[in-house]
Amino acid sequence: MTHFQPKQFFTWSDVRDCIGSEPAAAWSIIEVDPCGIYAYGDDPEKVREELAQRLGAAYDNKSNCVTLESTSTSATPRLLPVYILSVNAAPDLVPPTQRPLWSAPEIDTDHAPQSEEGDPKIAAFFSFKGGVGRTTACFATAIRLLSVQDPAKRAKVLYVDADIEAPGLTLMTDTAPEGEEWSTTLSWVDALALVQDADEDWQTEALPLIAECVQSSKVFLELQAGHREFLFMPAVRSMQQVEQPPIAPEHMVCLQNREWVIGDLLIQLGRRLGVDVILVDLRAGVTEFSSPLLLDPRVHTVVVSSCARQSLVGVCSTIGQIKQHTSWPLGPQNLTFLITQVPPRPYGGDAIYNNAERELMNAWDEAWGQTDHSSDDEELVETSRIDYDQSLITFDDLQLMAERLPRTSFWPALENLTNFLAPEDSPETGQGDEGIKDNKENIKEKIVELTQNHLLYAELNTQPGILATPPIRALVRLPKEQLPATVVLGSKGAGKTFLWSQLLMAKDFKSFSHSIGGRW
Repeated sequence: MTHFQPKQFFTWSDVRDCIGSEPAAAWSIIEVDPCGIYAYGDDPEKVREELAQRLGAAYDNKSNCVTLESTSTSATPRLLPVYILSVNAAPDLVPPTQRPLWSAPEIDTDHAPQSEEGDPKIAAFFSFKGGVGRTTACFATAIRLLSVQDPAKRAKVLYVDADIEAPGLTLMTDTAPEGEEWSTTLSWVDALALVQDADEDWQTEALPLIAECVQSSKVFLELQAGHREFLFMPAVRSMQQVEQPPIAPEHMVCLQNREWVIGDLLIQLGRRLGVDVILVDLRAGVTEFSSPLLLDPRVHTVVVSSCARQSLVGVCSTIGQIKQHTSWPLGPQNLTFLITQVPPRPYGGDAIYNNAERELMNAWDEAWGQTDHSSDDEELVETSRIDYDQSLITFDDLQLMAERLPRTSFWPALENLTNFLAPEDSPETGQGDEGIKDNKENIKEKIVELTQNHLLYAELNTQPGILATPPIRALVRLPKEQLPATVVLGSKGAGKTFLWSQLLMAKDFKSFSHSIGGRW
Protein backbone atom coordinates (compact mmCIF):
# COMPACT_ATOMS: atom_id res chain seq x y z
CA MET A 1 0.00 0.00 0.00
CA THR A 2 1.30 3.47 -0.87
CA HIS A 3 1.34 5.74 2.16
CA PHE A 4 0.77 9.47 2.06
CA GLN A 5 3.99 11.21 3.05
CA PRO A 6 3.66 14.94 3.70
CA LYS A 7 6.66 17.11 2.96
CA GLN A 8 6.64 18.33 6.53
CA PHE A 9 5.48 16.87 9.82
CA PHE A 10 3.76 19.69 11.67
CA THR A 11 1.73 17.54 14.07
CA TRP A 12 1.29 13.96 15.23
CA SER A 13 -1.62 13.58 12.80
CA ASP A 14 0.76 14.15 9.85
CA VAL A 15 2.87 11.29 11.20
CA ARG A 16 -0.22 9.11 11.59
CA ASP A 17 -1.31 9.79 7.99
CA CYS A 18 2.17 8.91 6.74
CA ILE A 19 2.53 5.67 8.69
CA GLY A 20 -1.00 4.41 8.15
CA SER A 21 -2.88 2.10 10.51
CA GLU A 22 -2.74 -1.26 8.74
CA PRO A 23 -0.68 -4.23 10.01
CA ALA A 24 2.77 -4.57 8.44
CA ALA A 25 5.55 -7.13 8.44
CA ALA A 26 7.23 -5.22 11.27
CA TRP A 27 4.18 -4.81 13.49
CA SER A 28 0.71 -6.21 14.05
CA ILE A 29 -0.78 -2.94 15.29
CA ILE A 30 0.50 0.63 15.20
CA GLU A 31 -1.18 3.66 16.74
CA VAL A 32 -0.25 7.34 16.80
CA ASP A 33 -1.57 9.96 19.18
CA PRO A 34 -0.29 13.28 20.60
CA CYS A 35 1.83 11.39 23.16
CA GLY A 36 3.75 9.15 20.76
CA ILE A 37 3.86 6.24 18.32
CA TYR A 38 2.98 2.79 19.69
CA ALA A 39 4.21 -0.08 17.52
CA TYR A 40 3.42 -3.64 18.59
CA GLY A 41 6.07 -5.89 17.05
CA ASP A 42 8.42 -8.56 18.35
CA ASP A 43 11.46 -7.45 16.31
CA PRO A 44 12.48 -3.89 17.32
CA GLU A 45 15.05 -3.62 14.52
CA LYS A 46 12.44 -4.37 11.86
CA VAL A 47 10.12 -1.78 13.42
CA ARG A 48 12.88 0.85 13.31
CA GLU A 49 13.74 0.01 9.70
CA GLU A 50 10.10 0.25 8.62
CA LEU A 51 9.66 3.60 10.40
CA ALA A 52 12.80 4.95 8.76
CA GLN A 53 11.53 3.87 5.36
CA ARG A 54 8.13 5.51 5.86
CA LEU A 55 9.17 8.66 7.72
CA GLY A 56 12.53 9.33 6.12
CA ALA A 57 14.92 11.79 7.75
CA ALA A 58 12.28 12.87 10.27
CA TYR A 59 12.81 9.60 12.18
CA ASP A 60 15.99 9.32 14.24
CA ASN A 61 16.95 5.72 14.95
CA LYS A 62 19.32 6.67 17.76
CA SER A 63 16.81 8.65 19.85
CA ASN A 64 13.88 6.60 18.55
CA CYS A 65 11.88 9.80 18.00
CA VAL A 66 10.26 11.67 15.14
CA THR A 67 11.22 15.32 14.81
CA LEU A 68 8.27 17.64 14.15
CA GLU A 69 8.53 21.03 12.52
CA SER A 70 9.51 23.97 14.72
CA THR A 71 10.59 27.57 14.19
CA SER A 72 14.08 28.25 12.89
CA THR A 73 14.98 29.97 16.17
CA SER A 74 13.59 27.26 18.47
CA ALA A 75 16.21 25.96 20.89
CA THR A 76 14.31 22.79 21.71
CA PRO A 77 13.18 20.41 18.95
CA ARG A 78 9.63 19.09 18.96
CA LEU A 79 9.87 15.32 19.31
CA LEU A 80 7.31 12.52 19.04
CA PRO A 81 8.67 9.45 20.86
CA VAL A 82 8.34 5.90 19.54
CA TYR A 83 7.40 3.03 21.86
CA ILE A 84 8.07 -0.49 20.59
CA LEU A 85 5.99 -3.00 22.54
CA SER A 86 5.46 -6.74 22.46
CA VAL A 87 2.68 -8.11 20.30
CA ASN A 88 1.32 -9.82 23.41
CA ALA A 89 0.78 -6.41 24.99
CA ALA A 90 -1.27 -5.13 22.05
CA PRO A 91 -4.82 -3.99 22.88
CA ASP A 92 -7.67 -6.10 21.55
CA LEU A 93 -8.40 -3.76 18.65
CA VAL A 94 -10.62 -4.43 15.67
CA PRO A 95 -8.80 -4.67 12.34
CA PRO A 96 -9.30 -1.28 10.66
CA THR A 97 -11.22 -2.81 7.74
CA GLN A 98 -14.13 -3.50 10.12
CA ARG A 99 -14.44 -0.10 11.78
CA PRO A 100 -17.23 2.27 10.67
CA LEU A 101 -14.92 5.30 10.78
CA TRP A 102 -13.80 7.79 8.16
CA SER A 103 -10.21 7.04 9.19
CA ALA A 104 -10.58 3.32 8.36
CA PRO A 105 -10.52 1.63 4.93
CA GLU A 106 -13.53 0.17 3.15
CA ILE A 107 -15.88 -2.04 5.17
CA ASP A 108 -16.57 -5.42 3.57
CA THR A 109 -20.23 -6.37 3.27
CA ASP A 110 -19.54 -9.69 4.99
CA HIS A 111 -18.44 -7.83 8.12
CA ALA A 112 -21.42 -5.46 8.22
CA PRO A 113 -24.53 -6.22 10.30
CA GLN A 114 -28.00 -6.56 8.79
CA SER A 115 -31.37 -5.53 10.18
CA GLU A 116 -33.42 -8.30 11.77
CA GLU A 117 -37.14 -8.77 12.03
CA GLY A 118 -38.51 -6.78 14.94
CA ASP A 119 -35.74 -4.18 14.90
CA PRO A 120 -36.89 -0.55 15.16
CA LYS A 121 -36.15 1.56 12.10
CA ILE A 122 -33.35 4.10 12.53
CA ALA A 123 -33.25 7.35 10.56
CA ALA A 124 -30.13 9.47 11.03
CA PHE A 125 -30.37 13.11 9.93
CA PHE A 126 -27.09 14.43 8.49
CA SER A 127 -26.01 17.81 7.16
CA PHE A 128 -22.61 19.06 6.09
CA LYS A 129 -23.36 22.60 7.32
CA GLY A 130 -25.21 23.75 10.39
CA GLY A 131 -28.24 26.00 10.06
CA VAL A 132 -29.75 24.21 7.06
CA GLY A 133 -32.77 22.83 8.93
CA ARG A 134 -31.49 19.40 9.98
CA THR A 135 -32.89 19.56 13.51
CA THR A 136 -36.14 21.06 12.22
CA ALA A 137 -36.46 18.22 9.69
CA CYS A 138 -35.81 15.60 12.38
CA PHE A 139 -38.35 17.19 14.73
CA ALA A 140 -40.90 17.58 11.90
CA THR A 141 -40.53 13.87 11.08
CA ALA A 142 -41.34 13.00 14.67
CA ILE A 143 -44.39 15.30 14.65
CA ARG A 144 -45.71 13.84 11.39
CA LEU A 145 -45.27 10.27 12.64
CA LEU A 146 -47.15 11.17 15.82
CA SER A 147 -49.99 12.89 13.92
CA VAL A 148 -51.48 9.61 12.72
CA GLN A 149 -55.00 9.31 14.13
CA ASP A 150 -55.24 5.51 14.43
CA PRO A 151 -53.24 4.39 17.50
CA ALA A 152 -52.66 1.00 15.87
CA LYS A 153 -50.91 2.69 12.95
CA ARG A 154 -49.10 5.38 14.94
CA ALA A 155 -45.38 4.89 15.46
CA LYS A 156 -43.83 5.04 18.91
CA VAL A 157 -40.82 7.34 18.54
CA LEU A 158 -37.48 7.69 20.30
CA TYR A 159 -35.67 10.93 19.44
CA VAL A 160 -31.90 10.98 20.09
CA ASP A 161 -29.99 14.26 20.02
CA ALA A 162 -26.53 12.95 19.05
CA ASP A 163 -25.01 16.38 18.38
CA ILE A 164 -22.64 16.37 21.33
CA GLU A 165 -20.76 19.52 20.33
CA ALA A 166 -23.78 21.69 19.43
CA PRO A 167 -26.93 20.16 20.98
CA GLY A 168 -30.26 20.85 19.28
CA LEU A 169 -33.48 19.81 21.01
CA THR A 170 -31.48 19.22 24.20
CA LEU A 171 -31.42 22.95 24.96
CA MET A 172 -35.11 23.45 24.15
CA THR A 173 -36.79 21.01 26.52
CA ASP A 174 -38.09 21.64 30.03
CA THR A 175 -35.17 19.66 31.46
CA ALA A 176 -32.48 21.52 29.51
CA PRO A 177 -29.25 22.16 31.46
CA GLU A 178 -28.61 25.81 32.31
CA GLY A 179 -25.33 27.40 33.33
CA GLU A 180 -23.41 25.11 35.66
CA GLU A 181 -26.51 23.11 36.59
CA TRP A 182 -26.90 19.46 35.60
CA SER A 183 -30.07 17.97 34.19
CA THR A 184 -31.37 14.81 35.83
CA THR A 185 -32.07 13.20 32.44
CA LEU A 186 -29.63 10.56 31.21
CA SER A 187 -27.91 11.80 28.05
CA TRP A 188 -26.52 10.26 24.87
CA VAL A 189 -23.01 10.87 26.22
CA ASP A 190 -23.94 9.09 29.46
CA ALA A 191 -25.29 6.09 27.53
CA LEU A 192 -22.10 5.83 25.47
CA ALA A 193 -19.95 6.02 28.59
CA LEU A 194 -22.02 3.36 30.38
CA VAL A 195 -21.65 0.94 27.47
CA GLN A 196 -17.94 1.66 27.13
CA ASP A 197 -17.29 1.10 30.84
CA ALA A 198 -19.24 -2.15 30.94
CA ASP A 199 -17.56 -5.49 30.40
CA GLU A 200 -18.29 -7.60 27.34
CA ASP A 201 -21.91 -8.14 28.36
CA TRP A 202 -22.95 -4.48 28.14
CA GLN A 203 -26.53 -5.50 27.35
CA THR A 204 -26.80 -6.92 30.85
CA GLU A 205 -24.69 -4.37 32.73
CA ALA A 206 -25.58 -1.08 31.04
CA LEU A 207 -28.69 -1.44 28.89
CA PRO A 208 -31.27 -1.90 31.68
CA LEU A 209 -30.23 1.33 33.40
CA ILE A 210 -30.19 3.26 30.12
CA ALA A 211 -33.64 1.99 29.16
CA GLU A 212 -35.10 2.75 32.60
CA CYS A 213 -33.85 6.34 32.46
CA VAL A 214 -34.95 6.96 28.86
CA GLN A 215 -38.39 5.48 29.57
CA SER A 216 -39.06 8.37 31.95
CA SER A 217 -37.67 11.07 29.61
CA LYS A 218 -40.56 12.27 27.45
CA VAL A 219 -41.56 15.34 25.46
CA PHE A 220 -45.28 16.13 25.61
CA LEU A 221 -47.05 18.11 22.86
CA GLU A 222 -50.56 19.17 21.99
CA LEU A 223 -51.00 18.53 18.26
CA GLN A 224 -53.97 19.01 15.98
CA ALA A 225 -54.36 15.23 16.13
CA GLY A 226 -54.46 15.33 19.95
CA HIS A 227 -52.15 14.90 22.92
CA ARG A 228 -48.90 13.20 21.87
CA GLU A 229 -45.56 12.27 23.38
CA PHE A 230 -42.22 10.82 22.32
CA LEU A 231 -39.24 9.45 24.21
CA PHE A 232 -36.24 11.76 24.18
CA MET A 233 -32.55 11.28 24.88
CA PRO A 234 -30.68 14.60 25.15
CA ALA A 235 -27.12 14.96 23.89
CA VAL A 236 -25.71 16.02 27.27
CA ARG A 237 -26.76 16.58 30.88
CA SER A 238 -24.68 19.71 31.33
CA MET A 239 -22.65 22.22 29.37
CA GLN A 240 -19.61 20.65 31.02
CA GLN A 241 -20.29 17.51 29.00
CA VAL A 242 -20.19 19.68 25.87
CA GLU A 243 -16.86 21.21 26.80
CA GLN A 244 -15.35 18.01 28.22
CA PRO A 245 -17.26 14.98 26.90
CA PRO A 246 -16.29 11.82 28.81
CA ILE A 247 -16.34 9.83 25.59
CA ALA A 248 -16.79 10.21 21.85
CA PRO A 249 -18.64 7.74 19.59
CA GLU A 250 -15.49 6.80 17.68
CA HIS A 251 -13.86 5.57 20.90
CA MET A 252 -16.49 2.85 21.21
CA VAL A 253 -15.96 1.06 17.91
CA CYS A 254 -12.27 0.20 18.34
CA LEU A 255 -12.56 -2.87 20.54
CA GLN A 256 -13.05 -6.40 19.28
CA ASN A 257 -16.71 -7.33 18.78
CA ARG A 258 -17.83 -3.76 19.38
CA GLU A 259 -17.26 -2.21 15.98
CA TRP A 260 -21.05 -1.83 15.47
CA VAL A 261 -21.93 -1.12 19.09
CA ILE A 262 -23.49 2.32 18.37
CA GLY A 263 -26.13 0.85 16.08
CA ASP A 264 -26.47 -2.18 18.36
CA LEU A 265 -27.14 0.11 21.33
CA LEU A 266 -29.90 1.98 19.52
CA ILE A 267 -31.55 -1.20 18.25
CA GLN A 268 -31.43 -3.01 21.60
CA LEU A 269 -32.61 0.12 23.42
CA GLY A 270 -35.46 0.51 20.93
CA ARG A 271 -36.47 -3.12 21.36
CA ARG A 272 -36.47 -2.83 25.15
CA LEU A 273 -38.52 0.40 25.00
CA GLY A 274 -40.91 -1.00 22.39
CA VAL A 275 -40.40 1.84 19.92
CA ASP A 276 -40.99 1.57 16.18
CA VAL A 277 -38.76 4.41 15.00
CA ILE A 278 -35.54 5.97 16.30
CA LEU A 279 -34.73 9.44 14.93
CA VAL A 280 -31.13 10.57 15.40
CA ASP A 281 -30.03 14.19 14.97
CA LEU A 282 -26.33 13.89 14.07
CA ARG A 283 -23.46 16.34 14.36
CA ALA A 284 -23.01 18.50 11.26
CA GLY A 285 -19.98 17.90 9.08
CA VAL A 286 -17.81 14.93 8.15
CA THR A 287 -16.83 13.90 11.66
CA GLU A 288 -16.24 10.70 13.59
CA PHE A 289 -19.09 11.80 15.87
CA SER A 290 -21.41 10.64 13.07
CA SER A 291 -19.49 8.03 11.07
CA PRO A 292 -20.50 4.98 13.20
CA LEU A 293 -24.11 5.54 12.09
CA LEU A 294 -23.57 6.96 8.60
CA LEU A 295 -21.51 3.86 7.76
CA ASP A 296 -23.97 1.40 9.33
CA PRO A 297 -26.13 -0.39 6.70
CA ARG A 298 -29.01 -0.70 9.19
CA VAL A 299 -29.48 3.08 9.26
CA HIS A 300 -31.56 5.14 6.83
CA THR A 301 -29.58 8.31 6.12
CA VAL A 302 -31.55 11.53 5.65
CA VAL A 303 -29.27 14.10 4.03
CA VAL A 304 -30.37 17.69 4.64
CA SER A 305 -28.85 20.47 2.52
CA SER A 306 -29.74 24.04 1.71
CA CYS A 307 -29.30 25.42 -1.80
CA ALA A 308 -26.14 27.27 -0.77
CA ARG A 309 -23.06 26.24 -2.71
CA GLN A 310 -20.93 25.36 0.31
CA SER A 311 -23.64 23.05 1.66
CA LEU A 312 -24.11 21.21 -1.64
CA VAL A 313 -20.38 20.78 -2.26
CA GLY A 314 -19.90 19.38 1.23
CA VAL A 315 -22.82 16.95 0.93
CA CYS A 316 -21.68 15.71 -2.47
CA SER A 317 -18.19 15.13 -1.10
CA THR A 318 -19.64 13.20 1.84
CA ILE A 319 -21.61 10.94 -0.51
CA GLY A 320 -18.33 10.09 -2.22
CA GLN A 321 -16.72 9.42 1.15
CA ILE A 322 -19.50 7.01 2.13
CA LYS A 323 -18.95 5.15 -1.14
CA GLN A 324 -15.21 4.85 -0.45
CA HIS A 325 -15.83 3.35 2.98
CA THR A 326 -18.66 0.91 2.26
CA SER A 327 -19.23 -1.96 -0.13
CA TRP A 328 -23.02 -1.70 -0.25
CA PRO A 329 -25.01 0.83 -2.31
CA LEU A 330 -27.00 3.73 -0.95
CA GLY A 331 -30.41 3.71 -2.60
CA PRO A 332 -34.07 4.46 -1.94
CA GLN A 333 -34.14 1.90 0.86
CA ASN A 334 -31.50 3.72 2.93
CA LEU A 335 -31.10 7.29 1.60
CA THR A 336 -33.30 10.39 1.36
CA PHE A 337 -32.39 13.92 0.23
CA LEU A 338 -34.11 16.99 1.70
CA ILE A 339 -33.32 20.30 -0.03
CA THR A 340 -34.21 23.14 2.31
CA GLN A 341 -34.50 26.93 2.32
CA VAL A 342 -35.52 27.06 -1.35
CA PRO A 343 -36.32 30.70 -2.29
CA PRO A 344 -39.85 31.60 -3.51
CA ARG A 345 -40.52 31.16 -7.23
CA PRO A 346 -40.35 34.91 -8.05
CA TYR A 347 -36.76 34.82 -6.80
CA GLY A 348 -35.71 31.90 -8.96
CA GLY A 349 -36.70 29.17 -6.54
CA ASP A 350 -37.53 26.57 -9.19
CA ALA A 351 -34.23 26.97 -11.01
CA ILE A 352 -32.26 27.00 -7.74
CA TYR A 353 -33.99 23.85 -6.50
CA ASN A 354 -33.54 22.04 -9.83
CA ASN A 355 -29.84 22.85 -9.80
CA ALA A 356 -29.44 21.59 -6.22
CA GLU A 357 -31.36 18.41 -7.02
CA ARG A 358 -29.22 17.84 -10.11
CA GLU A 359 -25.99 18.22 -8.14
CA LEU A 360 -27.07 15.75 -5.46
CA MET A 361 -28.30 13.18 -7.98
CA ASN A 362 -25.10 13.54 -10.02
CA ALA A 363 -23.06 12.84 -6.88
CA TRP A 364 -25.18 9.78 -6.18
CA ASP A 365 -24.87 8.64 -9.82
CA GLU A 366 -21.10 9.04 -9.77
CA ALA A 367 -20.73 7.15 -6.50
CA TRP A 368 -22.89 4.14 -7.42
CA GLY A 369 -22.84 4.20 -11.20
CA GLN A 370 -26.54 5.00 -11.63
CA THR A 371 -26.18 6.95 -14.86
CA ASP A 372 -29.08 5.60 -16.90
CA HIS A 373 -32.47 6.67 -15.53
CA SER A 374 -34.44 5.72 -18.65
CA SER A 375 -35.88 2.56 -17.14
CA ASP A 376 -39.37 2.92 -15.73
CA ASP A 377 -38.58 0.20 -13.20
CA GLU A 378 -35.57 2.00 -11.74
CA GLU A 379 -35.99 3.30 -8.21
CA LEU A 380 -34.38 6.67 -7.61
CA VAL A 381 -33.43 8.24 -4.31
CA GLU A 382 -36.24 10.39 -2.95
CA THR A 383 -35.52 14.12 -3.19
CA SER A 384 -37.94 16.55 -1.54
CA ARG A 385 -38.21 20.32 -1.67
CA ILE A 386 -38.65 22.45 1.45
CA ASP A 387 -39.24 26.14 0.81
CA TYR A 388 -37.81 28.96 2.85
CA ASP A 389 -40.24 29.84 5.63
CA GLN A 390 -39.72 32.91 7.75
CA SER A 391 -41.92 31.53 10.52
CA LEU A 392 -39.32 28.81 11.18
CA ILE A 393 -36.32 31.09 11.66
CA THR A 394 -36.84 31.22 15.41
CA PHE A 395 -36.89 27.65 16.69
CA ASP A 396 -36.97 27.97 20.48
CA ASP A 397 -40.41 26.67 21.49
CA LEU A 398 -41.23 23.03 20.73
CA GLN A 399 -44.98 23.43 21.18
CA LEU A 400 -45.12 26.46 18.88
CA MET A 401 -43.01 24.71 16.25
CA ALA A 402 -45.19 21.61 16.43
CA GLU A 403 -48.21 23.80 15.67
CA ARG A 404 -46.50 25.60 12.78
CA LEU A 405 -44.90 22.66 10.98
CA PRO A 406 -48.11 21.15 9.47
CA ARG A 407 -48.64 24.48 7.68
CA THR A 408 -45.19 24.49 6.08
CA SER A 409 -43.67 22.68 3.12
CA PHE A 410 -41.92 20.32 5.56
CA TRP A 411 -45.21 18.45 5.90
CA PRO A 412 -45.72 17.23 2.31
CA ALA A 413 -41.95 16.90 1.80
CA LEU A 414 -41.73 14.31 4.59
CA GLU A 415 -44.68 12.19 3.44
CA ASN A 416 -42.69 9.43 1.73
CA LEU A 417 -40.08 9.29 4.48
CA THR A 418 -42.69 8.94 7.22
CA ASN A 419 -44.58 6.33 5.17
CA PHE A 420 -41.35 4.34 4.99
CA LEU A 421 -40.66 4.71 8.71
CA ALA A 422 -44.21 4.01 9.88
CA PRO A 423 -44.97 0.53 11.27
CA GLU A 424 -45.17 -2.15 8.57
CA ASP A 425 -48.44 -2.40 6.63
CA SER A 426 -49.59 0.85 8.24
CA PRO A 427 -49.26 3.72 5.74
CA GLU A 428 -49.01 7.05 7.49
CA THR A 429 -52.22 8.93 6.80
CA GLY A 430 -51.66 12.05 8.86
CA GLN A 431 -54.80 14.17 9.19
CA GLY A 432 -56.97 12.37 6.62
CA ASP A 433 -58.13 13.66 3.22
CA GLU A 434 -59.70 16.82 4.63
CA GLY A 435 -56.58 17.60 6.65
CA ILE A 436 -54.38 17.13 3.57
CA LYS A 437 -56.65 19.42 1.54
CA ASP A 438 -56.50 22.09 4.24
CA ASN A 439 -52.75 21.69 4.47
CA LYS A 440 -52.34 22.31 0.72
CA GLU A 441 -54.38 25.48 1.00
CA ASN A 442 -52.24 26.65 3.90
CA ILE A 443 -49.11 26.04 1.86
CA LYS A 444 -50.49 28.05 -1.06
CA GLU A 445 -51.34 30.93 1.25
CA LYS A 446 -47.85 30.79 2.75
CA ILE A 447 -46.20 30.92 -0.68
CA VAL A 448 -48.28 33.96 -1.62
CA GLU A 449 -47.33 35.64 1.66
CA LEU A 450 -43.63 35.00 1.11
CA THR A 451 -43.65 36.29 -2.45
CA GLN A 452 -45.07 39.57 -1.22
CA ASN A 453 -42.01 40.13 0.93
CA HIS A 454 -38.58 41.00 -0.37
CA LEU A 455 -36.39 38.24 1.00
CA LEU A 456 -32.65 38.86 0.97
CA TYR A 457 -30.03 36.09 0.80
CA ALA A 458 -26.42 36.92 1.49
CA GLU A 459 -25.24 34.70 -1.38
CA LEU A 460 -27.65 36.28 -3.91
CA ASN A 461 -27.87 39.91 -2.79
CA THR A 462 -26.17 42.52 -5.01
CA GLN A 463 -27.76 45.66 -3.57
CA PRO A 464 -26.13 47.87 -0.92
CA GLY A 465 -28.08 48.66 2.21
CA ILE A 466 -28.22 47.24 5.70
CA LEU A 467 -30.22 47.85 8.85
CA ALA A 468 -27.90 49.86 11.10
CA THR A 469 -28.42 48.07 14.39
CA PRO A 470 -26.48 49.23 17.49
CA PRO A 471 -23.82 46.47 17.16
CA ILE A 472 -23.21 47.41 13.53
CA ARG A 473 -23.01 51.12 14.34
CA ALA A 474 -20.50 50.26 17.07
CA LEU A 475 -18.18 48.89 14.37
CA VAL A 476 -17.60 52.39 12.96
CA ARG A 477 -17.20 54.26 16.25
CA LEU A 478 -13.45 54.05 16.18
CA PRO A 479 -10.91 56.90 16.33
CA LYS A 480 -9.67 57.82 12.87
CA GLU A 481 -6.15 56.71 13.74
CA GLN A 482 -7.34 53.22 14.78
CA LEU A 483 -7.63 50.59 12.07
CA PRO A 484 -10.74 48.36 12.23
CA ALA A 485 -9.92 44.85 13.42
CA THR A 486 -13.09 42.97 14.32
CA VAL A 487 -14.14 39.35 14.65
CA VAL A 488 -17.86 38.88 14.05
CA LEU A 489 -19.50 35.95 15.82
CA GLY A 490 -23.03 34.73 15.32
CA SER A 491 -25.19 31.69 14.68
CA LYS A 492 -26.12 30.47 11.20
CA GLY A 493 -28.49 32.95 9.56
CA ALA A 494 -27.61 35.79 11.93
CA GLY A 495 -26.28 37.96 9.09
CA LYS A 496 -22.49 37.51 9.21
CA THR A 497 -22.12 36.83 5.47
CA PHE A 498 -24.58 39.61 4.60
CA LEU A 499 -22.61 42.12 6.69
CA TRP A 500 -19.38 40.99 5.03
CA SER A 501 -20.92 41.43 1.56
CA GLN A 502 -21.98 44.98 2.46
CA LEU A 503 -18.42 45.79 3.53
CA LEU A 504 -17.12 44.48 0.21
CA MET A 505 -19.67 46.46 -1.82
CA ALA A 506 -18.67 49.64 0.03
CA LYS A 507 -15.06 49.02 -1.16
CA ASP A 508 -13.52 50.82 1.83
CA PHE A 509 -14.30 51.17 5.52
CA LYS A 510 -14.92 54.91 5.32
CA SER A 511 -17.65 54.48 2.69
CA PHE A 512 -19.25 51.70 4.74
CA SER A 513 -19.19 53.95 7.80
CA HIS A 514 -20.91 56.77 5.96
CA SER A 515 -23.55 54.39 4.54
CA ILE A 516 -24.83 53.63 8.03
CA GLY A 517 -24.52 57.18 9.36
CA GLY A 518 -21.04 56.89 10.85
CA ARG A 519 -18.15 59.34 10.49
CA TRP A 520 -15.02 57.19 10.56
